Amino acid sequence: MFKPIRQNRKSKSILADKFVTENSNFKAGSIVLSNQTVFFQAINKINQIAGIPNDNEDYRIVTRKNINSFDFILLLLHKNKITDLTIAFYRIGKKVIQELKNLKDNKLITNITLLVNDGFPKLCPDAYNLMKQYESNTFKIKIENNHTKIICAKTEDNKYYVIEGSGNLSNNSRIEQYSFTQNKSLYDFHTEWINNI
Repeated sequence: MFKPIRQNRKSKSILADKFVTENSNFKAGSIVLSNQTVFFQAINKINQIAGIPNDNEDYRIVTRKNINSFDFILLLLHKNKITDLTIAFYRIGKKVIQELKNLKDNKLITNITLLVNDGFPKLCPDAYNLMKQYESNTFKIKIENNHTKIICAKTEDNKYYVIEGSGNLSNNSRIEQYSFTQNKSLYDFHTEWINNI
């Protein structure tokens, strides 16, 4: 009947015209703002695809191992400080937790609220313990049965950004899809339900 056909899983994708093919996932110790090369590479990855949306503009992005959700935060910080950062996630890496703490300590981010999946303590106990260690001084943490992946950022110049997508805040990105929007109503919608948990 049907003959099995072997498919090459590493074939080039045609997901976007400006598809980046290099593997640029974060390496150990690479998520540091003092490492300007890594910082600007993260910014350039998103700028090559879309850049920062204007008011009421929405970009749809599909990537393959070349953009981590954390890159969007770095891109926004390149333009302005973040006054309020709300992140809902299923998983987060220890390096991202440490970098968020460093960004807050360096006054680049004022307030950070994290909505954490209730299975995260068992899935990633080291990352969870690190996050809880910083809770009183750095993070406001909410734990719920959550599978959303949302980043809401209000910048110092009163711009409201929302990043929704499939990517977690870890270095394990695959083919991921994102919606990158500047819209106060959408920002208010997400921050309201997250804050009411």
